[in-house]
Amino acid sequence: MIEVFKTNIDSTFVAQQIVDEIKAMPLGVDASFDLEDCDHILRVCGDFEPILLKDQIITLFLSKGYTATPLDDHDDFAVYQAEEQLLETQAGIIAFLSIR
Repeated sequence: MIEVFKTNIDSTFVAQQIVDEIKAMPLGVDASFDLEDCDHILRVCGDFEPILLKDQIITLFLSKGYTATPLDDHDDFAVYQAEEQLLETQAGIIAFLSIR
């Protein structure tokens, strides 16, 4: 599983410290930053309970005076699916009405 966080980390030194602390957690995870991304992305990979991990990551960042916001693409995917279903329904209605 992969969790992605938007952060306000802009220092490679601080990023490396946080990665080291995350890897030291008893969750068995790996972590990396993409500081070139405008959202200063943190990716955490491993076999973990998502809610527990999110809480621990957010707490770690807050304890150091930084922020980490989970980016949940499941919500974005659900919106995309709903939009696709709406378009298909509209197309079906238009096709039905044009037959009449």
